Amino acid sequence: MEHFLVVTSSMEQHTRITMILKNTYPSCMVHAVTSKEFTDQINIQNFLLVIVFSNHVQQSISLSITTGHSVLFVAHNDEQGMHAIQAGADDYVLLSQVDNDFAIAIQKIITRRKIAPPQKLADYSKGETYELMLTALNEVIWCKNTEDFTLEYVNDACETVFGYTREQLIRDHSLFIDNIHPDDKETYLRAFQQMKDTNDLQEYAFRFQHKTGDWRHLKGRGVRVKGGDHGKDLITGITVDITMLVTSEVNVQEKTKELEYILESTSYCLYSVDKDWNFTYLNPATERLFNVERSQLLGKNMWEVFPLGRDPEMYRNYHLAIEEKRIVASEYFSPNINKWVYSSAYPNSNGLTIFLKDVSKRKELEEKVFTDRQNLLSIMNATSDIIWSVDRDLNILVANQAFWDTVTKSHGKSKEEMGTKITEAIFGVETVGYWATIYARAFEGLSFKVVEAYSSLLGVTYSEISMNPIRDFENNVVGVSCFSRDITNTREHLTKIELQNQKMREIAWIQSHKVRGPVSTILGLVQLFNMEQPHDATNQTVLEGIKETTQYLDEVIREIVNKAKEIE
Repeated sequence: MEHFLVVTSSMEQHTRITMILKNTYPSCMVHAVTSKEFTDQINIQNFLLVIVFSNHVQQSISLSITTGHSVLFVAHNDEQGMHAIQAGADDYVLLSQVDNDFAIAIQKIITRRKIAPPQKLADYSKGETYELMLTALNEVIWCKNTEDFTLEYVNDACETVFGYTREQLIRDHSLFIDNIHPDDKETYLRAFQQMKDTNDLQEYAFRFQHKTGDWRHLKGRGVRVKGGDHGKDLITGITVDITMLVTSEVNVQEKTKELEYILESTSYCLYSVDKDWNFTYLNPATERLFNVERSQLLGKNMWEVFPLGRDPEMYRNYHLAIEEKRIVASEYFSPNINKWVYSSAYPNSNGLTIFLKDVSKRKELEEKVFTDRQNLLSIMNATSDIIWSVDRDLNILVANQAFWDTVTKSHGKSKEEMGTKITEAIFGVETVGYWATIYARAFEGLSFKVVEAYSSLLGVTYSEISMNPIRDFENNVVGVSCFSRDITNTREHLTKIELQNQKMREIAWIQSHKVRGPVSTILGLVQLFNMEQPHDATNQTVLEGIKETTQYLDEVIREIVNKAKEIE
């Protein structure tokens, strides 16, 4: 089990380093001490590696007590790191690069410790010093023979970048060449031939299959170096792993293509202009809207191309978007295309990106709705009948002038004071409760009528109110329409007719009962009259009976006439 000693007073740093160490050495033990605890009393021989943070060294810790043991120094800058190496540290990593370089640095230190005992920098020759510095690099430094391009030197970074040790690469030249991507070999070899022939610095990129099987994207730079009078020429250079950069670029390119596809295929119009108002991009939808090809507009000034489109509001809003760096949206009529458009301008570092949408159909529909509403209100206001409608929250959706005249007069408030909602504060608790009950029936989908009687100084008036549910496209009841008309005169007329009918029925009864008796009597008496003997004494009796009956009939007729007069 590996034991590591971390010298830091920061729990955050301790936790951070512990996580990195556990990833490389899952079963390791990590011990932490503060600057006060770190003394020569601690037996550092028990630890595989001592990790020291620069903030402690700057205070009181001397690296001399770690002599003869592996030390990795975490520095704030390169100057601190080099100072630590001179004081006895094996290597250093920058605090800002701990997550990327820490594990690699540890492996290098431990590997070197297995090969040779540690030395102070002063113990190294000039060449060894250079080697020490090259070993600390994460980039691959190499030298190759100019004749056959065989590898003569490579630093330890090759094991991280290529997956192979320097011994393996130097011993087997084909190992490196064979792992270059087949499509990149020619480019790679041509670059080295150019270095050999021209002595010019050459840059190249290639793909290399790491020992793990992963393909790495690498970038190299090399040049031919003259060996002088007694030395041979070499080609030397550096190779950097740019896999993460290339992967990021690929992802960006893929996202860019995806975005371009969306912009090119959307039905919405998008175009962009620079700070001089020159077109820099137009999508196909914009071409269709303006009936023009983008090649005719790109690079040209939008105000010059579309002088009629210099709508004051649009012109002001677009400039406002650039000057104040904020999104500005508006609707305006474009005389260039004879359409209403919705426009939103999005500022960017180069100018504006403008989104356009043809809203002509919506504007036409809005105008039609407005016209229809005005016509409806005109018709509604032409009648003295009261018309209004409400929604489920008792908001007044629409009402004619007769409605407002009635409610404002009843409550002594203006239309503005009444508002557009039926509330208890304005209409009263009793009234609102009563009408809410009536509206509730209509909201159940019922159509019905109610008759209301209102008492005033002028007498009683009667209103008939028709209640009908209002339905949406899904047949849900969303409101109630109400139509109230004064039926006082109608009601009085019907009452009068009823009285007349009663009189007529009485007259009919008189005719059928009182008139029929006398008439029958007269007819009977006439048959008794002796026409052959006018002076017959019986005739006198008959005539007296006819006279008496006729007088009674006259009284009946007078009664009928009087009742007829009552009907009028």
